[in-house]
Amino acid sequence: MPSLISLKSIRPFNRDFLFSNTLHIRRTLKELLEVTHKPMLDMVNMDLPTNGVVADERKFEAYIYKLNDRLTQCGMHSRIPPNSSDVTSGGPCPRNLAISLGHIAYRFAIPDANELRHYAAGSSTIYGEINLEQMASFVDELNIGPNDHFMDLGSGVGQLVSFVAAYAQTKKSVGVEIMPNLAQMARANEQFSKSLLRHFGKTVNPTRLVHGSFTSPDIVHEIQNEATVICVNNIKFSAELKLELKMILSKCADGTRIISSESIAPRPRSQNSTSSRVDEFVRISTERPLLLVESNTSWTGNTVPFYLTEIKHNQ
Repeated sequence: MPSLISLKSIRPFNRDFLFSNTLHIRRTLKELLEVTHKPMLDMVNMDLPTNGVVADERKFEAYIYKLNDRLTQCGMHSRIPPNSSDVTSGGPCPRNLAISLGHIAYRFAIPDANELRHYAAGSSTIYGEINLEQMASFVDELNIGPNDHFMDLGSGVGQLVSFVAAYAQTKKSVGVEIMPNLAQMARANEQFSKSLLRHFGKTVNPTRLVHGSFTSPDIVHEIQNEATVICVNNIKFSAELKLELKMILSKCADGTRIISSESIAPRPRSQNSTSSRVDEFVRISTERPLLLVESNTSWTGNTVPFYLTEIKHNQ
């Protein structure tokens, strides 16, 4: 069984980062050191671990012990480089650090990305991810923040759930995933994300992961009565599931905002249409395109459009 090693925190009241000394974890930890610790490594005259050190369990353990000792001996706590303030200051997690830690937590939690492809081709459970840079753009554009209850319907490995909690500082961030393998990975991702935030002294906001369907009565109740921002990657949903989703969302509270990869309901060509054939959902909502970043999803190199729907029952 691999040994456990602790990477000492840079600040005195932060948590040490405890990790299992496996090859996958060592490779990912090297990436973490490169992204977050490079200025500190320069201060204590240490290089990043070589590939040879990463490949050897004992050599890597010796490297971490040496790094911990040097950071302690040089009084690192009082000599933090100015260009490391995002990493070393406490409180909310800044945008770029939240993105970096989100990527690293994902890689810690998922040794083999092929595990994400265990689904029936053509089904509504096909897996695809919105990248964190795009989600950060949504957070900024919509001013998602501490008063929001965020829900990701079909949350996969939970990356957006943890990221929104860290960056937007939401009062609650909830993910709902029906696939058991993805739900299991999501729990590991959540644990690594929170461990990294605590290691860097960042605020850890509430998250909750649910293994189940967003059509179950308890989740529907939460969607309709508590959620203020909902994210749903509905582009590959079956016609039946899209209709069920629309029915659920139609009973959300006024002001609920829904981010989707496909329009929830088709809009009439004329904004003033009063035809009885106009979808009832259109009558109680508004829709507009969201700002996009390039290559914003995992399933294509193209830029995928996203839409913001807002519920307005009395418009």
